[in-house]
Amino acid sequence: MDIRLNTIALVIAFFLSSTVFAGDDEMPFRSMLMENSGAMIEDSEAEMERVDGAVIIEAETEGLQPGHAYTVWAIVYNDPMDCSGRCSMDDDLALESSSVLWSGVGFVADEDGEAEFEAIMVEGEAAGEILLGEGLTHAENAVVQLVVRGHGPASDDPLVLADQLSLFMGGCELNDCVDEQVVTLGG
Repeated sequence: MDIRLNTIALVIAFFLSSTVFAGDDEMPFRSMLMENSGAMIEDSEAEMERVDGAVIIEAETEGLQPGHAYTVWAIVYNDPMDCSGRCSMDDDLALESSSVLWSGVGFVADEDGEAEFEAIMVEGEAAGEILLGEGLTHAENAVVQLVVRGHGPASDDPLVLADQLSLFMGGCELNDCVDEQVVTLGG
């Protein structure tokens, strides 16, 4: 009986400590488009959970172009203490602890211009292209900005579509690629 109670207490303590370590609030995406820069995207949210050596991000957004291809890029501020105030791509991309990398997410927006996605970012393991820095190195305290980048209408050519869904400039020679939405997590 005592062993069972101790086991239950340990399991509860583990989950409570994990919850405290994990708990970032849900944040809405904001527009990066000139005509409504900074406007909150209704019915959008992203949430980041910290686990040992990694972050798990779940998100949903709308206001995208139906049938268009998108990638999700992560701007990672591994040491937020280096940032000048709140970490922001306007001020803090040149920091040694900052990094820009593909989150591993590419998708085609549905017929309503909506998308749901999940990204798992592990310290020292990039999902693909790294544009700047060393990737995620300090999951326990990193601030992560997700940028939803549009690559134009999804191509019928599977090779072009693969590039549109995984590369920063994928499909950009055919279409204008535009950073459309952003959300900051962990800050």
